[in-house]
Amino acid sequence: MKPTVLLPLAGIFLLPSGTISHAAEPGADRLLAFGCDLYRLHAARTQAAESVAFSPVNLAQVLDLLAQVSAGDTRSQLAAALHYPAGDALPLPAASAFPAPAADSGLILTQATGLWPAKNFTLTDGTAARLEEKFHAALSPLDFNDAPAAMKTINAWAGERTAGKITQLLPGGVLNKDTRMVAASALLFQGKWVQPFDPALTKSETFTTAGGAKIKTPLMHLTLAAPYVQWPDGTQALELAFAGGPLSLLVLLPPAEKGGLPALEARLTPDFLAAVHGRLKKQAVQVKLPKFTLQASLPAEPLMKALGAGDLFSNADFSPLSPEPDLAVGALLHQATFTCDESGAEASAASAAVIVAKSARPAPPPQFKADRPFVFAVIHRETLDPLLMGRCARPESGAASKPEAKPKAKKGK
Repeated sequence: MKPTVLLPLAGIFLLPSGTISHAAEPGADRLLAFGCDLYRLHAARTQAAESVAFSPVNLAQVLDLLAQVSAGDTRSQLAAALHYPAGDALPLPAASAFPAPAADSGLILTQATGLWPAKNFTLTDGTAARLEEKFHAALSPLDFNDAPAAMKTINAWAGERTAGKITQLLPGGVLNKDTRMVAASALLFQGKWVQPFDPALTKSETFTTAGGAKIKTPLMHLTLAAPYVQWPDGTQALELAFAGGPLSLLVLLPPAEKGGLPALEARLTPDFLAAVHGRLKKQAVQVKLPKFTLQASLPAEPLMKALGAGDLFSNADFSPLSPEPDLAVGALLHQATFTCDESGAEASAASAAVIVAKSARPAPPPQFKADRPFVFAVIHRETLDPLLMGRCARPESGAASKPEAKPKAKKGK
């Protein structure tokens, strides 16, 4: 059996199956392009009734570390999948796109990277110092012959750095005597709305799932001036700002007609999101948004293989990491959570713009009622870099993402 370099992640967007093109769109930020690739590919492989949540920056942080310690085709494949600029120089780690906010901002955004090599694992000269300098991660050797104890250590690290939201990053059986190193990244975000919702106005209303089922869910109510746009086909986009920094929640609501969500998700590209963001216009909006919590895992390994980085898992070149031959990634794991309530959001996609015709008389403010599945992203307002992206398919408070049960056929009389 080959020894493995195990790289689990803690953190938190329709293309046909198979490898997709990674040519970055002109001017597209690499994190935005990577996030859009992941979302479209993942959305195409999941049921529309299944909620989605993942963090492009958190996953990219660990993949950036892999790029630092790989060579040849392995590094080239990672560079293409992560939309690195042309040339041999590696960009700054993904986490640098979201600097820590000021201590007095009221906004919480912390990121951390951890490295656990096996006690008997030989690193190439200078590797430890380079990784500590670029990723601010000290190496903590572990004895993987005692897999349960090693798993407990790493899961505790992830739990501490996600405020107890992700405590089972590594499942049982992932670590064993062949494990050579674990690299992990964790992210925590807590933001308060600039204009919070009044809890007294939250009430149970009907939400129509992707499968057409009608369920009751708490909808928060707020009328405010916010960036908003509506397309002629009924697609809407709304941006809600967090206090204390340049982060916002961007919500993309497809038309109520069947097929609106897949059509919207298929359009998620950097150009599309930039066009949407550019057409948002601040105006009075009546907002009705679900109060919800999502928990989700991302199948990172098959997605990275579809993005053309398959050598990581079978034919990797990790010679810059260690002189030990035949290393590969044995597991690539990612989890995310996202909570949205009246006071703000805690972490855990993009659309086009609609020009609203003005009438001669003052019209009532448009209504943004998210009573059906929608796409959302926590973004940097200036760069559009996505901190977290997701799909709210069924806003059940605190429930893990599950496919919607198919309605039972009625028995004939």
